Amino acid sequence: PTVSDSTAKSTGDLIRFLLRESDLLRSPAFLFVVMASGSRTGLIYLINETAARGSATVWLAAALVGVAGVMLFTTHHARMAGVVLVQRLARRLRGATAGRVMRADVSFFQTRDISRIYQTATHHVDMMSSATLQLVEMTQAALLLIFVLIYMMIVMPASVAITVTALGIGVIAFVVNQGPATRALQRHHRANEGFHGSLNDLMRGYKELRLRRARRQAVAERIADQIDEVQQVSVTAERHYSYSMITASGALAGSLIAIVVLLPLISDAGSVTILQILTLVLFSIAHIEADNTTAPKLQRAGVSHRIYTEFSEALDENA
Repeated sequence: PTVSDSTAKSTGDLIRFLLRESDLLRSPAFLFVVMASGSRTGLIYLINETAARGSATVWLAAALVGVAGVMLFTTHHARMAGVVLVQRLARRLRGATAGRVMRADVSFFQTRDISRIYQTATHHVDMMSSATLQLVEMTQAALLLIFVLIYMMIVMPASVAITVTALGIGVIAFVVNQGPATRALQRHHRANEGFHGSLNDLMRGYKELRLRRARRQAVAERIADQIDEVQQVSVTAERHYSYSMITASGALAGSLIAIVVLLPLISDAGSVTILQILTLVLFSIAHIEADNTTAPKLQRAGVSHRIYTEFSEALDENA
C-alpha cells in the first residue's frame, strides 16, 4: 500500500479504536454537539431574518438572545464532555501499558530500548487520547457545515456550488500533502526515540562519562545530531501540514470573494440575499478552518495509535 493508503488506514483504525474504547458513543458529548450545531444555525437564521426585516421585534430579539445562550451553553458542555473522555481514556491506556510491562518477560527489555516504553506510555497515549476531543470538535463542525449547506440551498443554490468547490480544494490539498507529512512524522518519532535513548544512556553512564572525555564527547555529538534531526523532520512535517491548511484557507477566502463578486453577476440576488450568504459563511468559517487544523492532528494520532498497537502486541507476545 502507498503511504496515503497507510495513513488513511491508520486514521480509520484510530477512529474505530476511539469509538470502541473511549465511551464516546455513550457520552452526552454528541448530544451537546448536535444541539450546538443546530443552535448556531438557528442563530444565523434569526440574524438574517432580522436583517431582512430591517429591525427586530421584541420576540425576535428575545429569540436571538435565547438561541445564543443555548449555543454557548451546549458548545461549552460539548467540549468539557470531550475533555472528560480524553482523561478517562488516557488513564485507561496508561494503566493497560503498565500492566503489560509488568507481565512481560525480562527478555523483552533486554532487546528493547527503555525509552520506547516511556514514549508509548506518555506521548503516544496523550496523542491518542486527545484525538477523542478532536473527533468531537470535527463532528460539531461537520454537522454545522451540513446545516449551513442546507440553508444555502434554500437561500441561493449557486452559493452551495462555490462553497463545496472550496471545500473540495481543501480536501485535495490535504490528501496530496499527507504522504510527505506522514513520512516526516514517522522519522520524527524514530529520531525522538533515539534522543530519549541517548539521554537514558547518559544518565545511566554518568560516572563513566565524567571520567572518559572521549566517550563524553562522542555521546554529546550523537545527542546534538539527534536534536538536529528531530528539529528538521518536525519542521518538514509541519510545512506540509501548513501547505494543506493554507490552501484550504485560501479556497475559503476565494469562496467569500466569489460570493460578493460573482453571485450578483450570475444571479438576480439582491444585497440582502448576499448578506445572508455572507453571514452563513462567516459564522461557520471558523469551525471549517478548525477542521483543517484538526485533520492533521488526527493523522498524527493515527500514527501514534499504530505505534502503540505494535508495541502493545509485542509486550503481549513476551508475557
